[in-house]
Amino acid sequence: LTEILGEAHRGLPLWLPLLARLSQGPRWLVWVAPPYLPYAPALAARGIRLERLLLVRDVASAQALWAAEQALRSGVCATVLIWPGQLTGAQLRRLQLAAEQGDCSGVLFRPLREARQASPATVRLRVRPAPLGLEAELLRRRGAWGGARCIVPVNGGGEDVMNEMPAVYAPVPAMDV
Repeated sequence: LTEILGEAHRGLPLWLPLLARLSQGPRWLVWVAPPYLPYAPALAARGIRLERLLLVRDVASAQALWAAEQALRSGVCATVLIWPGQLTGAQLRRLQLAAEQGDCSGVLFRPLREARQASPATVRLRVRPAPLGLEAELLRRRGAWGGARCIVPVNGGGEDVMNEMPAVYAPVPAMDV
């Protein structure tokens, strides 16, 4: 389980190369409760096979959490990207255990304010925009604290993948926990 802390869609460009590679295999890429409708042409242009993508949206927070846990545990998913509402420590632990059981990577995109909450995540990254891409700061990794920072160049900023143009690519409604 990895946590990306920052604006809801900022950390996504970091994962696009991995998603492209994983989509070439037989396992699913699952997106649960993304804040915006993913823009399929932009994903395909980055090498992601859309037929391996499963999108779970327009569900209540409890249902989104259940779907994420089931996908992580299933053993048929390569990765599960999750944009949850507020989570309790017990819910985080359940996601982490499900990821281990299903041999699946889970990526939680959470607001920066959640950095204060304890988490069983193996890695916690803070992501924010930088002039040449994204600044990624390692907050914590399993067995040690973080502190390292780097700038990750991002072509086009990844903004076209999560498009928020009204009436064309509508935002997914916010979910309460």
